[in-house]
Amino acid sequence: MTSWRMNVARWLCAILLSSLPAVSSAQTVQQQLTDEVKRLRKEASAQPEGELWKDLKPSVETGLDRIEKDVAASRVLVAVRGLANIRFHLLAVAYVNQRAEVARGDLSGFEREWRRVDGEMRPVERLFREATWGKTPAVVRALAESTLATTRPLYEASREYAAATAVPYGLFYLGQARGALDFAQFSRKLRFAESYGHFPARSFAVEIDRLEQQVEKAYRPPLSIDRHRDFIGLNAWIKRAVELDQGKLYYGALYAYLEATRSLGELLVASPRAADLARLKESAIAFEKRLGEPRRDHSIARLFIELAGRETERAQASEEASGRSARAIVEQVLPAYFAALERTAGGPATAAKAELTVTLVRWPYT
Repeated sequence: MTSWRMNVARWLCAILLSSLPAVSSAQTVQQQLTDEVKRLRKEASAQPEGELWKDLKPSVETGLDRIEKDVAASRVLVAVRGLANIRFHLLAVAYVNQRAEVARGDLSGFEREWRRVDGEMRPVERLFREATWGKTPAVVRALAESTLATTRPLYEASREYAAATAVPYGLFYLGQARGALDFAQFSRKLRFAESYGHFPARSFAVEIDRLEQQVEKAYRPPLSIDRHRDFIGLNAWIKRAVELDQGKLYYGALYAYLEATRSLGELLVASPRAADLARLKESAIAFEKRLGEPRRDHSIARLFIELAGRETERAQASEEASGRSARAIVEQVLPAYFAALERTAGGPATAAKAELTVTLVRWPYT
């Protein structure tokens, strides 16, 4: 790249990054997340009541409440995961309101905005891929890569959506694309005091392909009819895992594969009974003890252990929470995670053994 183009790229990147909250290197990650929740609450309160915001406001407010509770309960990784989803939607609504003039206009105005956003995003996407992550936990990079993978599909869909429906809805998709990229950049600013070891970044195509085969077997009536919407979400995670893996974004690929595994597990397992919930909690603790290797970054597994703990507590406190997610994590996701790492350590020859572990073991249940 010529020097003047590099300068332009840095200038455009600086413009987009200037919208991110200032972060002090002295802050802990808990303080950063707390400050960001406060900022987002302020952003939410500033949004005028409109059709888009009316639909999203309850889930955004509930999500922010949950993030605060997660931070208070030291479930920091789950809080970061929740933040990715909340910022994604809230910043999209804010963007539509900021572009009110475009929203009231015709498709030609949207086309100009669409091209402008493309020029804004490209240098930031390029710099993100070239960035070094230093001591950032693997799970934060995984969340950033997974979120980044939605940027271009949303951007491309926004144009078609504006033409098929109305300009404001196209702008919302465009805002989501910007919000996804915004989170990917924000995540790199998080400061973790804990030291993390090595993460074995490599292709997880074998695991993803095996999971696709399991989904095909499960997609049968009546489940395929009764839970059709859930299968759509599951397939979206698999698609994202495939694309991330093909793009050599292996942190995100593993995370998306495990989210897909969780989604399939939630479709197949029964809701745990009260006695089962106590065993689930013990099982999650047992898995956590397996993460003691100082040279291995197990933060991706820690995220799911935190999530299992939270969902178990919710199921114990309220009958409205089924606890299926916690059961799916303990029985499916965590065994799949360790099986994937076992294949990393042992090479392709251990793949068959990993399949047996993932498919047959429903630990600690029979």
